[in-house]
Amino acid sequence: MNFKQFIGLTGMALASYTVSSFVSSVSANAQTTQEETQTGDQVQAIYRQGVAALDQGDTASAQRHFQIAVSIMPDNPAYRYALSVSYAKAGDARNMWQALRHTLAIDAGHKQAQKDFYRLWTYFDQQALFNVGAPAERIRQVLGEPDQIIPNPHGAVWRYAYMSLSLAGNRVFGTTDWTDLDPNLIPPRAKLDITLDERDWQVSHRAASRYNVMTEYTVAPQTVQNWQELFSTQRLLGMASKPLRSLLASMREQSFQADPNAYWKVLAETDDSILYEWRIAASPDHPAQHEIARIMLGSQDIYRIAYVAKVPQLSKTQRNSWIERLQRAILRPVGS
Repeated sequence: MNFKQFIGLTGMALASYTVSSFVSSVSANAQTTQEETQTGDQVQAIYRQGVAALDQGDTASAQRHFQIAVSIMPDNPAYRYALSVSYAKAGDARNMWQALRHTLAIDAGHKQAQKDFYRLWTYFDQQALFNVGAPAERIRQVLGEPDQIIPNPHGAVWRYAYMSLSLAGNRVFGTTDWTDLDPNLIPPRAKLDITLDERDWQVSHRAASRYNVMTEYTVAPQTVQNWQELFSTQRLLGMASKPLRSLLASMREQSFQADPNAYWKVLAETDDSILYEWRIAASPDHPAQHEIARIMLGSQDIYRIAYVAKVPQLSKTQRNSWIERLQRAILRPVGS
């Protein structure tokens, strides 16, 4: 998927904001001089011309006007954000990224910039930029210099606004979305013991957010972008107080939204564990999938492990072997 197609799917666009909602009024400041007011009026007029050009589909003209507005008032987040949208309309992911970074550096709470920043991060993720083992130099080439580099014994953490990349040596280890994430929830209280099959499963992707920490494994040459089989471990942060049955019902509902004819079956259940499977048929929106999964209750978190294949139905041998593997998995306290 190219960037313009991605924009169309995610709905990135300059919404129907009024000029007054985008631009901070200089007249509100009682200290503003007449000269500053005139400059503010002039730059707002330039900005309006940019908005009009964007509405007419003239992205080149829109960019020129927004660039002028930014050069006059570089600390105005509205002008910075408008410039990012003009780059998005032109399919220019790299310049859009930099404009969004500038916007959030000025106004970290800019909601629309936050959303577009995350969408663009997702786009880069889909291009395998953040896969485990990806070279740090490639990250720097695409994303530019980090806002902050935090060294650690294993490598470093690179911060870009509210997202970060953990590097082991000079390669990607994982990503973290720090939005509303409680750092105290990140250290695990338990470790998972499970044995996969004899194939060479490799960690392909790691990601953490306020909701969960997920690690995904594939067998080469598959990746998380083109997998046919995927094994994943997921730690649902701070969810231990939620009944497993309630969580299972929520996941079941999500699968039925994807496919009203989805097949679901609970295979084994105790007070602190539920083993289950589901499968869906292929459709224009998604491939056929069959998953064997288990959710387990920890002291603080809920753990989910799953094997999924893009097939209408696993063979009997394959299904039974993965049921046995997941059933044998054990949670052990950290340090044991």
